[in-house]
Amino acid sequence: RSVIIHVGEDDLVSQPTGDAGGRVAQGVIGVIQ
Repeated sequence: RSVIIHVGEDDLVSQPTGDAGGRVAQGVIGVIQ
């Protein structure tokens, strides 16, 4: 699982990024055991 934050807003049509622009931040979501 991950999260990616883009510069702009998703246009809800284009794939895969929704024409939202470049990536601002990204990270991995996981469980620590």
